[in-house]
Amino acid sequence: MKNNLKIILRILWRNPVFTFIIIPGFALSLSVALLLTSYIFGEREYDKSFPEVNNIYRLCVREGITTFRGDLIDELRNKYPGVDKLCRYDNYEAELATRESPFKINSLVKTDNDFFSMFSLNIISGDPEIPLPDNKSIALSSSFAKMVFGDSDPIGRVVTLQNRKEFIVTTLFEDLPEKSSIQAQAVITWENVNDFGGEWRNGIFYTRYFLLLHDNTDPGIIAEMITNDYSGDHYMNQPFRLFPFRKSYISPFTTAENSQTLHADLRATLLLSIVTILILFISILNFIILFTSSHLGRIKEIGIRKVTGAGRFTIFRQYILEAILITIVAFALGIYLSFLMETPFSRLVQKDLQALTALRFPYIIAVIPGILVIGFLAGFYPAAIISKVKPASIFGESSVENKLKLRNGLSLFQYLITIVMIVSITVMTFQNRLLTNKDVGFTKAQIVTINAPWDIKDKLPAIKQKLLANPYVEACAVSHGIPGRVNLWDFWEEARDKYGYQGQVPCFTVDPDFFRVYNAEFIQGRNFDEQDWKKSVIINEAAFQLTGKESIDDLVLRGIPTPEQAFGNEPKEVIDRNSIKVIGVIRDINVEKLNEPVKPTVFQCSDDFGISYLSCRILPGEYDKIINDIREVWEEYCPQIIFDYQFYDEWLDSLYKSEIHSAYVIRIFAIFSIILSCLGTFGIIHFVSRMKTKETGIRKVHGAKISDIIVKINLGVIKWIAAAYLIAIPVSYLLMRQYLKGFAFRIQLSWWIFALAGLIAMAIALLTVSWLSWRAATRNPVEALRYE
Repeated sequence: MKNNLKIILRILWRNPVFTFIIIPGFALSLSVALLLTSYIFGEREYDKSFPEVNNIYRLCVREGITTFRGDLIDELRNKYPGVDKLCRYDNYEAELATRESPFKINSLVKTDNDFFSMFSLNIISGDPEIPLPDNKSIALSSSFAKMVFGDSDPIGRVVTLQNRKEFIVTTLFEDLPEKSSIQAQAVITWENVNDFGGEWRNGIFYTRYFLLLHDNTDPGIIAEMITNDYSGDHYMNQPFRLFPFRKSYISPFTTAENSQTLHADLRATLLLSIVTILILFISILNFIILFTSSHLGRIKEIGIRKVTGAGRFTIFRQYILEAILITIVAFALGIYLSFLMETPFSRLVQKDLQALTALRFPYIIAVIPGILVIGFLAGFYPAAIISKVKPASIFGESSVENKLKLRNGLSLFQYLITIVMIVSITVMTFQNRLLTNKDVGFTKAQIVTINAPWDIKDKLPAIKQKLLANPYVEACAVSHGIPGRVNLWDFWEEARDKYGYQGQVPCFTVDPDFFRVYNAEFIQGRNFDEQDWKKSVIINEAAFQLTGKESIDDLVLRGIPTPEQAFGNEPKEVIDRNSIKVIGVIRDINVEKLNEPVKPTVFQCSDDFGISYLSCRILPGEYDKIINDIREVWEEYCPQIIFDYQFYDEWLDSLYKSEIHSAYVIRIFAIFSIILSCLGTFGIIHFVSRMKTKETGIRKVHGAKISDIIVKINLGVIKWIAAAYLIAIPVSYLLMRQYLKGFAFRIQLSWWIFALAGLIAMAIALLTVSWLSWRAATRNPVEALRYE
């Protein structure tokens, strides 16, 4: 072993290219792979800190998370003996105010007292058995209570929610774990749904359910029992299932918005997993190529050792040992580099992650053997080839050179990955530009949107009048929902019953000035005016085409309920007789993300189903001053309501933040992968130039020009790039077509994207090898031939 270590150190010293380029490059790629793996493993740690997590389940149907009748909780609790605890669960944003000032709650949870014990919340102050004794009690997290009350004791203090109802703080609890898909800054009893609203169907409030089952209780049996007892009454009319909460964060089954819990970015996780595998694959290829290249200079040494009695297994073992030891050294250096890159990497993936997550139990059980396998694979091929060559022929390098043709296949894979990466970067970049620059059907710039709760409805006319007195405020409108945020769905029953439309119908309630702010183009008819209040609707082009009419003359929409009908028990036949006149048709605008196709959309001139936004179109000017002017008006009329505003175009672009950031991250790592491929190409040419030293010398003696030799060496690279290109085109086309399927509006996969990828790959490869090929071509032939 001691002699083997000395040999390895001498080899590293005599091969500076291998020692100072490939080993640090290998270490860097291992550090990046370690960080990526830590991110992926970290996503799997969500919710694992809850002691009862293995027995907690969510009530679902075939399509995912579902809501269920909130009034049946006691019946469910007493009916099924396998259910230990259960709680209703709604989580949404709200506003909390003290006598001093208002505060925004990002996660207000309406639930039951079992919630605290089910998720093992640590009660700091209050009754741990009954944290919420009545409907006027509220529990606050320690961090939120500190933000609201400072260092004073919050217990017994009075707060107001939504400017509507007063609560007394009865409980203070520790913040939920950072890696928890459930977040709660404040908790109230679910029965407050009567005061604050919720999902209402046929006169009943619906909600999500968590169930804690006894040990050894079969969740399938409980789900089957609930299905047998309640599926006929449930609005979805589907069989129930109980989905394990421990899988909820990372499962595509629970990605829907109505789950009201945090969820992993599955697309980013999948893409980063693929990038991790590619980086490791390219790194191993590079290591094999350079490891093989460095050992060709030792062919005569191996021959001498065989002549003096060394067996094939001895030489094979030495090669494997060398590769494993070098891999371990690179991995140790990679761990150090991962610490250095931990902070910038956390900012890149927008997660607070620790580099050693992948080295914790139980992940280390897979990581350490994985490193040993990488070392073994890196040394196996050159060890297997060189160790079996006969001593008589090993002094002639050609015998070994002919057996090491695998390098061509390795280079083919590297070029293939590079071209696919370039195509992916190009497609993602142009798709992101489409998402942020596409014409959505109206002018989205210079609109300010302000969150407007229902409680200030009566103050909004005065606020609008005061704002319109500002010369920089062109128009104001109140609405329930805005393009990009739909709050009402499927109130036009006729779309499904009469016209057979199977999708969802977005609906908005707006005031007469809505289209003066969102200046959509009218195809037929006119805009709203004051006389249309609660009497008229405007529809989009898709809805108009659905009716099959050529004109809106005498066109009415049937089946749009009144609030009393929607929230009561009015027979459907009565609602179907309702009719409301269509006064205009606008060109299709995007009221959802561009991932979704344009749907038939209805804009009703009313506030029947609530309000949620005040939108203002402002003129160019000093935007800070304009916003301050709007803020002053708001605080004059609504001092207890937070002035929560945003520039509409910035908010609209933020809807694609996940897609854009994922593409940005992939672009960074794709560039890193391309750099790794360049190192592999460098190793291949270094390999070739060493094998062609004598041939090059002989060619120069016989009068070959430097340019001829450079062209000949570079042709070897061009040949394999061309072969890789032919394979990469269909592979990258299929991958990108699958990626673009997630967008209703997408770019075309034009031929120039693939042509550009090939040219870039060719340019990168030729720039990488030009110096080595020039150096090989300009060497003095005497250096190559003086010992012949």
